Amino acid sequence: MIKIIEHYGLDAQGYTQQNVDFLDLYLGIDNLLFLDCNKILLGNSPLYLTMKSDIDAFMRGMFVYLTRRQDLNLSALLEGLHETNATHLGMSKNRPQGNSVGDELKKEIFKNLLFLRRSFLNGNLEINSIYFGIENIGPDRISDIVTSIIKLRLIEFTQDQCFKHGIAMQRFAVNKIFDSNSLTWNTSFVDLPSYGGEAVIMIPKDIVSSYASISGTFSSFIRYGFNKFFKTSPVYKQLVRGKDGRIDTELKRKEFDEYNKTIGLNPKAISQQILTEFDNKDLVEVFEEVRKRVYILNDDELVDLIENNVKKAN
Repeated sequence: MIKIIEHYGLDAQGYTQQNVDFLDLYLGIDNLLFLDCNKILLGNSPLYLTMKSDIDAFMRGMFVYLTRRQDLNLSALLEGLHETNATHLGMSKNRPQGNSVGDELKKEIFKNLLFLRRSFLNGNLEINSIYFGIENIGPDRISDIVTSIIKLRLIEFTQDQCFKHGIAMQRFAVNKIFDSNSLTWNTSFVDLPSYGGEAVIMIPKDIVSSYASISGTFSSFIRYGFNKFFKTSPVYKQLVRGKDGRIDTELKRKEFDEYNKTIGLNPKAISQQILTEFDNKDLVEVFEEVRKRVYILNDDELVDLIENNVKKAN
């Protein structure tokens, strides 16, 4: 196995993960790191602002199609979502498989139309609403979704890195590139570096996280939502403690969790309540508070994660 820096001869020029802008991943396999949308949303560089704009356009399109019940348009919008082999991120074993997630995601989203409409109409147009509120969309799938939406920007980033470092490129036909102006998915011929005859798309090193870290963001949302809403709610105190229970003391997280377990309410269902049943202005605060806790991995941590995951896989 060989990593990007070595494959393109940049190591001979003194380059390491510490002094390049891209993630130095192993080629030919999927590396167990995931694109983290919250790190993009925290960024303020021209690249990240453009990525944000693409994500916002996708979410606005979903909002329009959902609220107007334009299911055919919604289906077409979701059709382009996929696992992008060329990034070498994800959970496939041995080599990137890239099985399209479009059908799977369409199924999950159409199963959750009522929730999404309520969430969007409540003002929650964040892409996190999809991750936080829909079952079977975990860190790997939300990474796939975001990567699909911003693939054009990742291609442009890769081209910039190739020009900067003198990496040769060749022309590839790349399909399912999102056009945020027309909300369509197109095929384009683009110049990209290659490995084994296949295109390579580089990833900015400060927008990835581990699976556990992205899972932790969801847990932070639940925790903050509990502290902000459920803990002091007379309605939920009575639900948890019964009609004769005390409502003059705050709910404890333990009794809240035990109640939800008893009635079979999983964390995603709790998250749906947070996204649909409380005041929008408070939820903006929740999103912002959760995002403040997102940790940017340093170079040594990135290298350790990549190397340790490869060792475990072998």
